[in-house]
Amino acid sequence: ASYGELSRYVAPILPLLILVLFKELKFKKNILLLFLFLNLSYFPLYLNTHIKSTETINNLHVKIAGIVNSETNKNDVTATLAAGYLSLFVNGKIIDPYGLGTFRYAKIKHNIDLVYEQIKKENFTYILTFDNQGRTPSYMSLFHFKKVLNNKKLNTLVSGDNKNPDGKSSSIFSFIKVE
Repeated sequence: ASYGELSRYVAPILPLLILVLFKELKFKKNILLLFLFLNLSYFPLYLNTHIKSTETINNLHVKIAGIVNSETNKNDVTATLAAGYLSLFVNGKIIDPYGLGTFRYAKIKHNIDLVYEQIKKENFTYILTFDNQGRTPSYMSLFHFKKVLNNKKLNTLVSGDNKNPDGKSSSIFSFIKVE
């Protein structure tokens, strides 16, 4: 699990899970104190993962968010795999080719040829995507959009270079006008 997944999904439910267990299983006081101690001992880990997630969002998305907001209007259609934070700043329609936020892609995301065909049908005016810069392309990175939209001009308006919290890798996230 990445920093974001641990701090968003796992950390918030552990205290609730422990409370439910105590209520349902009627643990003795010593066991309750042990679980409470273990939960509190994990707090630095939760805090660290939250800080790393926030750092990732700040490094990668905040710089781009203002430009996304000022460039897009209510008639624009934006493709993005960052259907979370950055989508808050997009004016107009958002389409998630990964399928987390757009059901028609969720049904076909395991067949890249079908995804390509669906993208050709969309009338994207902007793309928010990762640029792997020659490395192995990830799912619907800029490499894929260039391949599918080869008859369109893709004008990069801004890119964000993020050093990931692991210190070993970086991500280039680009906001692109489709013309």
